[in-house]
Amino acid sequence: MKEGLTPATRVLLKTVEILNEFDYDYFLCNGTLLGVIRDSKLIPWDTDLDIGMTQEIDRNILRDRFLNKGFHLNDDGYGSDYLTLEYENVRLDFNFFSPRDHELVTLWNVPRQDFMPRKVLGVLHRLHIPSKMLTWCWTLEGYALPIEMTLPIREIDFLGRPVRVPSNPEAVLAYTYGESWKVPNKDYDWRKDGHNNAHG
Repeated sequence: MKEGLTPATRVLLKTVEILNEFDYDYFLCNGTLLGVIRDSKLIPWDTDLDIGMTQEIDRNILRDRFLNKGFHLNDDGYGSDYLTLEYENVRLDFNFFSPRDHELVTLWNVPRQDFMPRKVLGVLHRLHIPSKMLTWCWTLEGYALPIEMTLPIREIDFLGRPVRVPSNPEAVLAYTYGESWKVPNKDYDWRKDGHNNAHG
């Protein structure tokens, strides 16, 4: 691993190595894609790494493979299309996309108007409280990406390493962040500012 890399960059490169080792198809998305394409580096104030996956996989096997490589479970994505792991205090979000009409969609159980932290929802799920009894405190929200802009996934160079991105990453970023995607925005809020928000 190259010296002088930020912790997030080291974790991203380690993640890509593991995904390649087990022949997973993936693509960078959200803020991770934005930093790599716009800045040729990860965004310093971004709080996580975002990996998109479109193939049908056993997420428990994916989780266990990463846990065996030293990652830790952060959030199992209860009832949602994500899995969150952690390595060296860097959060790694896997977003599982499924086709819906002409788009790929990933949806997550998120607190309704920030009513309840996600970890509290996770505890309630672990207590085997039926999801239909929790609809008052969460909602399904997420992102949608046009299939024709995303697939087929292609490789680009990032710090001398091949990483996978949507087929038209610039178009995906404009679809996600709007035409001002090239202008850094430290105050970006995905729920308020997202251009590609999806609902369940």
